[in-house]
Amino acid sequence: MALLLRLISPASAASARRPLSVRLQVREISARILADRSFPAIAPAPAAPPPSLLQVLVSPLSSSLPPPTEGGGASFDFERDSEETLESLCERLEDLLQDASGMEEADVSLASGVLTAQLPGLGTYVINKQSPNRQIWLSSPVSGPARFDFDRGTCSWVYARTGENLHVLLDREIGQGLLKTEGAGFTECYLGGGEGEKE
Repeated sequence: MALLLRLISPASAASARRPLSVRLQVREISARILADRSFPAIAPAPAAPPPSLLQVLVSPLSSSLPPPTEGGGASFDFERDSEETLESLCERLEDLLQDASGMEEADVSLASGVLTAQLPGLGTYVINKQSPNRQIWLSSPVSGPARFDFDRGTCSWVYARTGENLHVLLDREIGQGLLKTEGAGFTECYLGGGEGEKE
């Protein structure tokens, strides 16, 4: 078969050296062989049709949507729920830092979907929503960057690589690590997997 293909190929050096009449005869013989029904045709497998734009846009999102509520509509709205999550985290941070000793220089701000917490002795946390990805992103001076997706099973924001909840991570790093307190209460914030879940 390889020899036949080498003979058929016009770009091969051997066919370029042959006289035109021989090259035409080789092509004619090759065409007869390929036309013969007993010769097994080698054809590429039919390709699957490309997905539609709607399928491309919806498929990654469908796995992160919560189950429908009893009323029949989806209970998760990314824009509303991510904003509420950031607002509740901001309020919790402000409450914790207001009462903590040595945190007079701490600064917490929330603007345009970006929560920034500058914590003396630890560094700066940045927590923001990423609407195109439907994720909440965290930049931590302790654990580095992480991207949290909404998990409908736990009604919380979960990092797919580690399975850790955003609020549990903040409890560990800020509550236990910086403030040296058990139960900093981040899991009680909105969509933290605790009492602060959606109503």
